[in-house]
Amino acid sequence: MCWKNSLGDCRRILRVIVMLIGILVVPSAAAAAPLPAANSPAAYQAPAGWFIYVVILLVYATIAAAVVAVVNTLAKSSTGSATSAPWRLSDALSEEGDVTDASGVKRTVMVASSSRTIALFGMIVIMALFLGVGSIVLWTLASTGKAPDLNGVLQYFLAGAGLFIPYSINQIRAGFESIGKS
Repeated sequence: MCWKNSLGDCRRILRVIVMLIGILVVPSAAAAAPLPAANSPAAYQAPAGWFIYVVILLVYATIAAAVVAVVNTLAKSSTGSATSAPWRLSDALSEEGDVTDASGVKRTVMVASSSRTIALFGMIVIMALFLGVGSIVLWTLASTGKAPDLNGVLQYFLAGAGLFIPYSINQIRAGFESIGKS
């Protein structure tokens, strides 16, 4: 699969997905759309249920392929350090911290960051909710021809953004600390 092979394989897989969308979905949409009568206003007729499922599944497949391509690229990249270690999630979720060892020497080491971990989990939750709402919007739009009212959803996502507050406060604190050190 893509995550075990080169980045070129991931790109080829993404190209195949895009071609399948063009080959399967676009002609199906044209076939599923009803032809309006000559002098009558066109009433919306929903496409077949299977077609809506195929569109939503292709959206998810494209997102999954893009995530796999990013993970594959990150796994093969290096951090730029002298040892040229590969990128790791644990390193990305860590931040520099000052530690005094047993001999009394103060060193800077990478320590786990709870604010970054909370932000990661918050991002995953918000992404899942966003995809769920997006699926409902696609389904409603395809089945009724009208976009649903999303006024309440905006406040819901803004409240969910509160999961990023600990990370934001930590970054602001670090900014003020760096000003004090100069």
